[in-house]
Amino acid sequence: MTDGVTLLDDRSSPERRCRLIARVTLQILREDPDLTLCEGLRLVESAREAIERLAPASRDALLLETVPGLRRALLERFGITGDPRSGIN
Repeated sequence: MTDGVTLLDDRSSPERRCRLIARVTLQILREDPDLTLCEGLRLVESAREAIERLAPASRDALLLETVPGLRRALLERFGITGDPRSGIN
């Protein structure tokens, strides 16, 4: 821990790195004032790909929790209603 901020290093678990990716992505989706829907969709896809690469052993569990939550946050931000499983990748 440095100045109250926990830094990730090479010893950090893949799952921990995945959670960091998810938290940062969610924060961007919720707070970036200039984010467009298209950029948000690409960001969700990039996070999904990174999680798949980083933690193949935990991939299914992380993706089942994380990706739908990111998609839901993006849809809520842009006022899109409907089933988030309806084909937005």
